[in-house]
Amino acid sequence: MTTSNNNLTAFVLGALAGGTTALLFAPMSGERLRERISERGDELKTRSTETARNAAEKAQEAMEGARATARQKVAAVGEAVDEGKAAYRREMKKAKAS
Repeated sequence: MTTSNNNLTAFVLGALAGGTTALLFAPMSGERLRERISERGDELKTRSTETARNAAEKAQEAMEGARATARQKVAAVGEAVDEGKAAYRREMKKAKAS
């Protein structure tokens, strides 16, 4: 987990703890308090789902980039091997001709 993800997690947990504490100590009826806790829980669920979705998208993009880079490297190595084979064949023909 990266530092930014750790910071985001700490922020969300801190906000949740602070919000819950504020709700519990606020002067309001039990019914209204339960309603607000439920609303906040729904908001947190929505935010965490969005955060997870964004993280998954970024991971997918990173994987696609890594795959593209790997394909490029494999192609470059294949070309180098082919060039090496061709150079070897040329040298062998020159050696036989001499």
